[in-house]
Amino acid sequence: MLMGTQVRKLWMMVIPLVLSVACDQEEQAVEQIRAIKPFAVTEPSSGNIHFYPGTIDAADSSGLSFRISGTVLTVDAKLGDEVAKGQVLATLDKEPYQLDLQATEAEFQKANSSYTEAKNNFERQSELFTKGWISKAALDQAQSSMANTKSQISYASSRVSQAQRNLSDTTLVAPFAGIIGTKTIDPFVDVTAGQKIMTVESAEAFEITISIPEKFISRVTLGMPATITFPAVEGSTLDGRITEIGRVASSANIFPVKVSLSSPPTSIRGGMTAEVKLLFATDNSKNGYYIPLIAISPGDDAAEGYVFVFDPETSTIKKTPIAGATVRDNMIGVSGVKAGDVIASAGVSFLNDGQKVKLMQAKPE
Repeated sequence: MLMGTQVRKLWMMVIPLVLSVACDQEEQAVEQIRAIKPFAVTEPSSGNIHFYPGTIDAADSSGLSFRISGTVLTVDAKLGDEVAKGQVLATLDKEPYQLDLQATEAEFQKANSSYTEAKNNFERQSELFTKGWISKAALDQAQSSMANTKSQISYASSRVSQAQRNLSDTTLVAPFAGIIGTKTIDPFVDVTAGQKIMTVESAEAFEITISIPEKFISRVTLGMPATITFPAVEGSTLDGRITEIGRVASSANIFPVKVSLSSPPTSIRGGMTAEVKLLFATDNSKNGYYIPLIAISPGDDAAEGYVFVFDPETSTIKKTPIAGATVRDNMIGVSGVKAGDVIASAGVSFLNDGQKVKLMQAKPE
């Protein structure tokens, strides 16, 4: 009988623990949020074609200058040269800065010697003061002299560091790999600090700046595809995408828009003219925008199919009806979505309307 009572007591202690663990596991399961592969809706499947002229610029461009003044000793890069990151482009005459460094190092040694002498004197004065052989004023004077010489060391050390930096700045190097776009100096010419003498432009990434009238700027979206042709390069057509959209119009009520190029060939150079073709969806466009076929969930009596549109404010997805018509490769033009929408592009059979999700992070290239 005693044994039965002990067993019941043991179960009364164990059962709450089991239930608590089960509840914790259930809460953990509920807290799991499915990650979805996002697809940004940008490309119209039909609409009106518009052409805009523009000029090619390097996506990365840097104007170079010396941080100090001096006489140019060497120019190691010519206009149009390809240069590597860290490559020496030009140098100034080092002699004045070498002499300045030697002078500041001598000042530092002198200040260090003065401090050592003042410190030894203070230690001697301290012993004499302990024995009562000198006054407190004499000890204070020795201590003040030691503090002054110590501050002189700090000042001399900073001058040495500045002189070393100035000497290092007599060499100008490329901040990144690219091509010399401009060059305005020659050897034995005097230059001032901050005077622009070269530009280095990226040889791999280019962008085109175009101007969009206010009437159409609302139809331009980030990531929107573009087709670019180059009058100077026969038969050259490249794909690009909208990467920047200006928010302030110029005096002519036009907005600056930048288009990045995808893998431009070596024949494309900065400063060339280009023509950018954009396809704007019309308000009554039946086919709408291209989306991946795998983003479509099977339809029913109410709709031909569905997609799950992500709501960034609530981090939930909405099951949205769509209708499709134009198929191109693995894409289909559908109505029911709009430019700027982000939809789930994989695993839609595991998703539900109103489900809380998170966007899958893109893998670094």
